[in-house]
Parts: sequence; C-alpha cells; structure tokens
Amino acid sequence: MSELLFNNDFSDGLAWWINESSHSATVEIELNNGNQTVRLQPTVDGTARITQRVAVEGNTQYQLSGNIFSERDSYGYIDVEGFDGRWSEDTSGDNASGEYSIIFT
Repeated sequence: MSELLFNNDFSDGLAWWINESSHSATVEIELNNGNQTVRLQPTVDGTARITQRVAVEGNTQYQLSGNIFSERDSYGYIDVEGFDGRWSEDTSGDNASGEYSIIFT
C-alpha cells in the first residue's frame, strides 16, 4: 500500500500538516528514541489538533494507523472524515496509549 500522507514521520516538522489547535493548546515536534514525534498538548479551554487533506479513490480500501501516547489520562484520537462518497467520520483512540487503526473505503 502506498503512503498517501506527506511527511507522515514528521521528519520535516509540521510541513504539510495544518495546525487547527484552539486557544492556548500547543503542537510541538520532539525527538523520541531517534524519531521525530508530534506532541499535541490540550489545555482546559483548548483542543490540540493537526490535520492533512488527502485525495482518495472511490471503491478502494485504505487504512490509517498511528501510535498514541497518553499522559495523565488525556484522550488521543486518529480520525478520518469525508469518505464513502458522502460526509462520513470514523475515529479510533482512547485515553490509553497504543496503536490505533481505521480501515475505510
């Protein structure tokens, strides 16, 4: 399966990503075990969020996967919006660290 996300390893910082964080929430790139990672830090009044728009083909199955590390019971999610030829949304994640995946058509 080919990679559709640009800069999916954050090796170029937040290039190709749109920072949609609100209020005082922050997004930072950190080095973790030799790999670039993104830290999304929400606040009491703000949500930390980055997005990337990707064109996909109809009747084709795709998978979005990501590792989420949660501190102090913060929630983390991966999300896919606008597929199946209509406005659709699927979310995977929780307040527990782990790898999450979404398979969509």
